[in-house]
Amino acid sequence: KTLFDRETRDKFEVLLTHIVTTKQEYAQTQKWFETIRTQVDLIHQTHPQLTITYHTLRLPSSSTIPLYSQPIYLLDFFQTKLRTNSLIFLTNPYVNIDSDFFNRCRLNVIENTQIFFPIAFYQYHPYIIERTYHIKDNSTIDLHKLNGWFNSYTYDHIGLYMTDYLNLKKLISYHNITISTSNLYDLFIQLTDLHILHAPDHSLRVHYRSIKCDSTIQTNSIEYNRCLMQQEKGLASHSQLAMVIIENEQTQKKNK
Repeated sequence: KTLFDRETRDKFEVLLTHIVTTKQEYAQTQKWFETIRTQVDLIHQTHPQLTITYHTLRLPSSSTIPLYSQPIYLLDFFQTKLRTNSLIFLTNPYVNIDSDFFNRCRLNVIENTQIFFPIAFYQYHPYIIERTYHIKDNSTIDLHKLNGWFNSYTYDHIGLYMTDYLNLKKLISYHNITISTSNLYDLFIQLTDLHILHAPDHSLRVHYRSIKCDSTIQTNSIEYNRCLMQQEKGLASHSQLAMVIIENEQTQKKNK
């Protein structure tokens, strides 16, 4: 909806990919696509120039590959399905994207020169927000200090050209690096001299979800510490948490 909310004559190609981790999910792919086909067909009626293809990608389980390494496997899957000069933006399923953001992505990603890792605005826990900040509609996220924070500890949002990724792959192979425990951001920093743009973007906003720092990521101490920081900072602000504690203490005293 974000991509097609403006009239455009551009030619679009949409690749809808169902990402699964088990044989059972893989067998139910067509059932999953049925729920989204109707919505896509409605868009296709107003944008007949749209080309649509459906794909299924089975990734190893999260116990084998941590979330921060999955973008590498996604890019590997699509490298044969996209042109080498394709501009790519990867993000997570909880994000709201303003249509203007795509234009900034085009400007901020420069082939052979610059990779874009925007810092998104992450929503605090809705239950805690409601105590101090009135939420009109939880489907949208207001940019306000009581509503969330700019999360600089995650690298879920990535803008790059496929050519730059393919060049990185050659360096990964040359240095014999294990990608199952690697983060794309760290790999670009360590192995290339490309410029990395890592800055807040007000139109990239992410709905709250609980963060789990389990044993699968402890092998990467840097990534594990990033996860712990998100757990610490992502629930609510210090003042909001203090208010919750005070309210709970007062409630307990009344109950006694």
